Amino acid sequence: MYVNTPIVPDDMIKTNIRRTIQDNSVILEPDKITVNVNDGMIFLRGTVSNYTEKIMATTISSWQDGVKGVENEINVLPSQEAKSDENIKSILNEIIQNHFPFIDNFSITVINGNVTLEGNAQTLWEKNHLKEEFLQVLGVKSVVENLEVKPR
Repeated sequence: MYVNTPIVPDDMIKTNIRRTIQDNSVILEPDKITVNVNDGMIFLRGTVSNYTEKIMATTISSWQDGVKGVENEINVLPSQEAKSDENIKSILNEIIQNHFPFIDNFSITVINGNVTLEGNAQTLWEKNHLKEEFLQVLGVKSVVENLEVKPR
């Protein structure tokens, strides 16, 4: 198949894909996905917690100008690994770092899928919305949110 697409430098394609993957809320751990570009051909590698993340990475890549094809070699964790307390905690930390940068002095404890969050939020919206985000993560059974609102 021939793809008639504008010529875009590989480094620009890679930057656009990385930025879009980072900003997409479906991809819970964007730093676990590597993107390589060679003459407009995209190579995705890494590990994600669910199949939806893998498909979203392909979709994001295919939307970019200059892309001639996408090879998605991302692995999806088996369900038990994806639901492990260690993996859940890693995902929740990524969510805070990537989508809630004003949450600070926080700690996350995960025991059998039950999450306890301690720390400070800048706004009431962050405090309320963070719990909703956490409850959408595969394997999270409950969230006890002990954030204190401390505006800067």
